[in-house]
Amino acid sequence: MKIDLCLYENDNAGMLEPLALTRPVFSLLCGTKNLFEKISSTIGLLPGACFVRKYLQETVRSSFLNIAVNSTAWVESRGNILFVDGAWIPPLNFQFDHESSHVGICSGKPVYYYCKRNKLSSLTEIQCNLDLVERLRSLDLPEITVEGNLLQYLWDFVGNNGAQIIGDMKGLHKLSNPDESPAGLFGPLDQLFIHPEAEVEPLVAFDTTKGPVVIESGAKIQAFTRLEGPCFIGKDTQVFGAKIRAGTSIGTNCRIGGEIENSIILGYTNKYHDGFLGHSYLGEWVNWGAATNASDLRNDYGLVRVQVDGQLINTGLNKVGVFFGDHSRTSIGVLLNTGSNIGAFANLLPGGLLPRNVPAFASSKNGKLVQGNSWEILMQIASVVMQRRQRELTTELEQLYQNVFHLTASHRKKIPFEPEIPFNRKSA
Repeated sequence: MKIDLCLYENDNAGMLEPLALTRPVFSLLCGTKNLFEKISSTIGLLPGACFVRKYLQETVRSSFLNIAVNSTAWVESRGNILFVDGAWIPPLNFQFDHESSHVGICSGKPVYYYCKRNKLSSLTEIQCNLDLVERLRSLDLPEITVEGNLLQYLWDFVGNNGAQIIGDMKGLHKLSNPDESPAGLFGPLDQLFIHPEAEVEPLVAFDTTKGPVVIESGAKIQAFTRLEGPCFIGKDTQVFGAKIRAGTSIGTNCRIGGEIENSIILGYTNKYHDGFLGHSYLGEWVNWGAATNASDLRNDYGLVRVQVDGQLINTGLNKVGVFFGDHSRTSIGVLLNTGSNIGAFANLLPGGLLPRNVPAFASSKNGKLVQGNSWEILMQIASVVMQRRQRELTTELEQLYQNVFHLTASHRKKIPFEPEIPFNRKSA
């Protein structure tokens, strides 16, 4: 029986801001893979289609070339479809009933819908993820309870990250030679995964007592770095004498220094200098200035609240750091408060503890919010930053950023203007 897989964003995607402002939720990293890869590998099917927020569709089309995006025609041309929530990580032993249509419920919420051909006729005129979710709910399918992890907030990603690294590496063979145990290894060798094309200098410490240490191809680990498992170092990332604590995942082509604990960093981000980052999630193309530090624990040890999508959410946790959108930047000596939410393209200057919520494309100066640079200057800076890593600010990406700029305009309405600093740099 042929079954097609379709991923969709649920109506909770806004609660994964600022990271999900510039990407579909299934592109978010957790463990050693993003959710698209996790769902595909666990279910054993490659998605043929996805339904996302409308302003993301062109970027998704250019990133996922063989997938139909927001396409009713694709749905109408299929026989049996498994619709899976892109924010759900299925259990490793996931199986479902192929014989009858039903909905899977995890943590009290729908996480997948399996629809036989006779149920697809009502799934028409679907222009985006919200249309699909509404029509799927209207089918009134029988429910079954399933396991797995439904990630509803960014701190759910951070909290599950260590366990996901361990789960991702189960059953895989070690990449290091068992006869060449590194001098700095503390713990079992079969939990050390080093790609043959990674470069590890002498005097690097590996602690695998609590989980695997995974180093991808092209990564460079400098002497005096300490890596505590479970942790993941992505392709072409460089680590400069850093302390990488357990539960940390670092994406592709980053520059990493200082101390990082139980955090996720997406690709092309620069945290080269000393400074603490804990229980946090940073997007792509983020730049942390020297001595930038983020608090992840209140002085009174109380529960942390985070403002997300206009709502102040009680995380129920006493350790929560910061969340940074793509292309956001800090200058030297910035101090970040517990539970800070920093929007895409935000620019943070020092001046005491900064505001805990900085809207996308805004700035913080002397501890107060001010309007950010003009659109033109922001795109010039983004282009220069991307060229430094041999990447291009494509037309699709620039259009996406412009969509996000307009989408978040209401968040910046009451912020005062200050004269912007001219951008005169000609090259990297």
